[in-house]
Amino acid sequence: EYFVTAVTTPNEVTVEAFLLNHSPEYHLAMTFSIVEFFIEFIFFRSSKSYTFFILFGTILCFLSDLIRKGAMLHAGQNFTHIIQDRRRERHVLVKDGIYAIWRHPSYVGWFYWCLGTQVS
Repeated sequence: EYFVTAVTTPNEVTVEAFLLNHSPEYHLAMTFSIVEFFIEFIFFRSSKSYTFFILFGTILCFLSDLIRKGAMLHAGQNFTHIIQDRRRERHVLVKDGIYAIWRHPSYVGWFYWCLGTQVS
């Protein structure tokens, strides 16, 4: 994710691009996800023994990550992780390629990646 960001917008890559200090809600969600992982690992380990779901979730994660990275690479300098509230001078609205299929392919990829992580 951040390698692609560094390739597409090398002048704008800073520590902020990693979104680790995003918001208190982000840190709360990360805490809950780590707690969920350990509860599932300790008490419900057998629920992760269904090969079909693991395979399906893994494939879904892989394909949706390709969609997201494809969107990032295609948009190039027009893509940023930080939501912009003002139009930048050099910003161009991308309407071709993967953006002709989905208006926000990065969000589509992210949504299905998240779904895949929950399935597998």
